[in-house]
Amino acid sequence: MKEITTSKGTFLFIQCPSDIKKYWIHFDGSSGQTRVANDSKNGWTVWEHVLEDGLAIKKYEIISTTKEISEEMTKSIVENPELGWYLTYTKGNIDSFFCQTAKESFQSLLNANELKQPNYLILKKL
Repeated sequence: MKEITTSKGTFLFIQCPSDIKKYWIHFDGSSGQTRVANDSKNGWTVWEHVLEDGLAIKKYEIISTTKEISEEMTKSIVENPELGWYLTYTKGNIDSFFCQTAKESFQSLLNANELKQPNYLILKKL
């Protein structure tokens, strides 16, 4: 799990199966833990804790997976200081070069944060 902050908010990136179909935040009453659950072709699985308390359901909003994210969704994550241009991220800072699309900027954000696995679930901290 990796936390990344941009001017648009704080986001959690949780590695998830590449065949994920549905996903949700689930409070497990028996353990008192809040988990992110998924339904892959292998069936229902719980694969990562979000927070240890039951309030996590109200603290996060699921955005998408990196595999399924749209141009419109990436606009809610990456920074666009000038109309029509988006920032290019490099490790440790923001580069002065610009990307033409939000998806290109989003990919540079993933690369700068060494998120190279095939799929992550993206949650926004509320």
